[in-house]
Amino acid sequence: MKSLFVFLFTAFIALAIFAVSSQINALNTQPSEIKELVVLNYTLPRIAVAFLSGGFLALATTLMAQITQNPLASDSTLGVGSGAGFFLLAGALFFPNLGFNSVFNSFIGATAALFILFLISLGRGFSVFTTTLSGLIIGLFFGSLTTLLMLFFQEESFFLAVWMSGDLAQDGVYNLLMMMAYFIPALIMIAYFSRSFHLFMLGDSACKSLGVNVNLLRIIGLLIAAYLTAVVVAYVGIIGFIGLGAYTVIDRFKFRNFGIKLISAFLCGGLILGVTDEILIIILNLSGINLPAGGISAFLGAPLLLWLVFYSIKQGESAAKSEDKTPAKPVSKFILPTLGVSLIAICLVSLFFGSYDFVFDIFSVRISRVIAALTSGAMLGVIGVILQRLSQNDMASPELLGINSGVSLGVLAAIFTMPAMSIIFGVMGACIMLGFMVAINYKSKMLPQKVILTGIAIMAFVSSIEKILLATGDSRIYNFISYSSGSTYSVTLSWALAMIAVAIFALGAALFYSREISILTLGEASASSIGVDTTKYRIILFLICAFVSAIATLSIGPISFVGLLAPHIASFLGFYRIHLHIISALLIGGILMVTADFIGRTLISPYEIPSGLVATIIGSIYFVIMTRRLK
Repeated sequence: MKSLFVFLFTAFIALAIFAVSSQINALNTQPSEIKELVVLNYTLPRIAVAFLSGGFLALATTLMAQITQNPLASDSTLGVGSGAGFFLLAGALFFPNLGFNSVFNSFIGATAALFILFLISLGRGFSVFTTTLSGLIIGLFFGSLTTLLMLFFQEESFFLAVWMSGDLAQDGVYNLLMMMAYFIPALIMIAYFSRSFHLFMLGDSACKSLGVNVNLLRIIGLLIAAYLTAVVVAYVGIIGFIGLGAYTVIDRFKFRNFGIKLISAFLCGGLILGVTDEILIIILNLSGINLPAGGISAFLGAPLLLWLVFYSIKQGESAAKSEDKTPAKPVSKFILPTLGVSLIAICLVSLFFGSYDFVFDIFSVRISRVIAALTSGAMLGVIGVILQRLSQNDMASPELLGINSGVSLGVLAAIFTMPAMSIIFGVMGACIMLGFMVAINYKSKMLPQKVILTGIAIMAFVSSIEKILLATGDSRIYNFISYSSGSTYSVTLSWALAMIAVAIFALGAALFYSREISILTLGEASASSIGVDTTKYRIILFLICAFVSAIATLSIGPISFVGLLAPHIASFLGFYRIHLHIISALLIGGILMVTADFIGRTLISPYEIPSGLVATIIGSIYFVIMTRRLK
């Protein structure tokens, strides 16, 4: 323990000296007064703010982990930072004259995220899987709302591009002094309740037997954690995974005194972020490359989350596995035709309802958009059925298996290298990420919790790369942001017709291999015992899923949760047999996407909400509700 802090402190001091020296050398043509001014008003305050921010996030994470008894809990994984960021931006845009400072707005957002999480977990326990999954989806929900505001208020929210990536740059000591002042009430509260928080190590039952009001104490602790996170978000933006990293290090030492653990976490988090930012200062002074601290920390933190997933989730924990697919009663023969009629109806409404020039708009834009939404939803619905049955996991979908993230990473690489090869790069990215997912989860037999959280870790990794590139100011990254919001606007008629062919292929392949899909659902041993080459068919079906998902994602962007919702709704309606499950999920997926596109196009006309964001917002709400079914 002592050697760790000696190493971190030594590195912190040595890099601080190097950072100051590199700053002075970068200004070698300037007068000494200018050098002194920059060092005193930029470099040293930035290092101090980095240390303080890392300490705050480590304290917040340690409190959340202790209170929920979840080693994956942090400001990054429970949606706290995203909630704070959304409310900070919304307050600045809509209520600039109310006199509320940014810390207040951030605190409201952080509290809102934790409040939703608390309601979900209340009375059901704060299990590692359910709590983390709910928190990550809450973060995705608030992230989608933030993206929506950025699209509608591009000029007003221009500053957010750098801020979202974690901007530790300073102009004087004001932010440092204000953060220290805000820390005082939190420090008093932590000191007062420290011994009570320690009791959570005994478990809820033991705490209640000692007369502790568990829910009240848990609310107080979460509010303190939200407050500390809000202060950091307000002054430096979103810094991902620093708190989780510091807590992971400190938790290895098994402290018996929770107060000592909090102090150690504060020092560890401060030193980690301080060292990270000092390296970035040196890089900036030597090369002129300005890398965002938040983006870099998220880039390094995603693999950490992946490691923690396998360390913290045990094989014996309950899983979100498929339930018995035997229907209790026959499915009404009218349901499937009703779905078909509903799909036709929503397509006609989307095609003919609007405020633009009727004939011109239909033939120039709307036909392509309706076809793109219909076919992409149908593809994702079919692929969702295949993935859920192959993985025996009702929470599986293209985005949660890393397929969409792989496509996005491939498209991002193509934009910066070979734009004409975006399709090939996208398909390759999907295959690579899916292969990676299967490889690292093979030994755990594709345990649903680990598969889902692995997919979310991959999403965080890709998002961190986007943040790093965004902070560089390269105009090409804005092309990617426009693509990733998920819109049918840019789909041409020729490409829409090609999507029809791919959708037909997806349906035909799923029906052709339906027997093998049903057999593979029985498990490895049962499938092998009746002569099915499980490896061969898993590879074939996973490749089909990767290809079809890649085409859908390349066409209208990474759409979240349609591949999850469509199979679920189909099962809810009673379609358990494989053929009917595939066909009904196809129809429902088409209905969901056409509806999302129609809402996005008409809700605030003449402005438009990308259909991908509409689908993500609706899907994330459904996803959070679904976690209530998990123990």
